[in-house]
Amino acid sequence: MANRDPHQALKSEVVGQARTTGIEVVLARLQWSKSEIGYSLHFHPSQCTMGGMQFTDLLAMLGFTRSGCPFTSGTQCYWRWVGEGFDASGFATAFLAAYKRLQAAEGAFEQCGYVLVGSKN
Repeated sequence: MANRDPHQALKSEVVGQARTTGIEVVLARLQWSKSEIGYSLHFHPSQCTMGGMQFTDLLAMLGFTRSGCPFTSGTQCYWRWVGEGFDASGFATAFLAAYKRLQAAEGAFEQCGYVLVGSKN
């Protein structure tokens, strides 16, 4: 799948979707031939802060790649390959929980004079 486009195939369909505070997550099923099928997860952040850790920083840590996207409501998304049966809604919930914990950790480290790598302060 590494050489395939996660946004285009002979047949593609949205098979999972979640929208919550500041994010949209879409799971797409792509089929290039009878036997070649892949699943890509598309993440569209719709909010950001003036400083500190951003959604996009955490997405980069998780191996997501930025590109144009026909699956989300924005023109850009962050995507990565996932397996069949991936839980887009569960991922959205877990992502927000992890992001809040990361923000708390960032604040604690800043009190000690350290900045987390990836933080845009």
